[in-house]
Amino acid sequence: VWALLARLGVSIRDGTGWLLATSRAAISWRTGLALWQGEVLAVELLEWLSHPMVLSDLPVAHKRLVVRHMHAVAQAQKPLARTWQAWLNLISRQSVDAELQTEADHLQIDVRQTAVDLFGRALNTQAAWRRTFGLAQWAENIHQWGQRFGLLNAWQNDPAGQIWLRLLEKWRGASESANKVQLDLSTFLRIADSEVESTTFRPHDVTDDVLLLPLGSTRMRYFDAVWLMGADSTNLPNAQQNKGLLNMAVRMQLGLPTHLDQHAQTKTDLIDLLATTPHAVASYCTQKDGAPNAIST
Repeated sequence: VWALLARLGVSIRDGTGWLLATSRAAISWRTGLALWQGEVLAVELLEWLSHPMVLSDLPVAHKRLVVRHMHAVAQAQKPLARTWQAWLNLISRQSVDAELQTEADHLQIDVRQTAVDLFGRALNTQAAWRRTFGLAQWAENIHQWGQRFGLLNAWQNDPAGQIWLRLLEKWRGASESANKVQLDLSTFLRIADSEVESTTFRPHDVTDDVLLLPLGSTRMRYFDAVWLMGADSTNLPNAQQNKGLLNMAVRMQLGLPTHLDQHAQTKTDLIDLLATTPHAVASYCTQKDGAPNAIST
């Protein structure tokens, strides 16, 4: 939900806050570096190349043509390419589509050679990274990698990217004892992911006008408008549900709350919310796992 609203330009605040790991910039390095850990499959490769921060040193129109050519190569590949070397061989043999070549000639870009250079850099990077390095050298390697694939300028101009660059700078200044420990790429990425996952990030342009809350957290609060998401029987429990280790008869004898109490509290919260909010909209998915999904009763 957060991602969908963000694409529409709606910034929201939820109860967990933001993490650097969930930023758009984080996708640019996490998805990309994963390609140097294992197989280089078409879906992941094209997803990374299509990211707005990747190859940002190219004019937008030029990058669009390169990515289109890569899509065409990926669709025509036989057998499937799974390594940087295989992709380089494939891209070297594949001719450029006539319509795309016409556009490339107009923009004065050699699409095929640009793609060959790209995969050549990727293959050289893979060869260099087969070794182990200390923490400071890995931070330097990633900095150079960002520069090599047009990410560095985009990071410098992005608030989340700036935090990532500060982390790299911190690791580049690691102590001598820390640098004595030699790490392969996978180990370095686990260390980096741990740091990124624990680093909070809040975009500068975010306001608190839109909140994302569970229904129970709306009690005694007033809103200009409400969007109730997931108004189906799963998210708004009905009287037929019976959850817990003990059945309802035993829970009633012990004085423990039952699903009926939960249903009553949910109903009260919903009625209070609707009664105090001038504008309310409810939505739910009519299909779930290929089967009809019932609205809450």
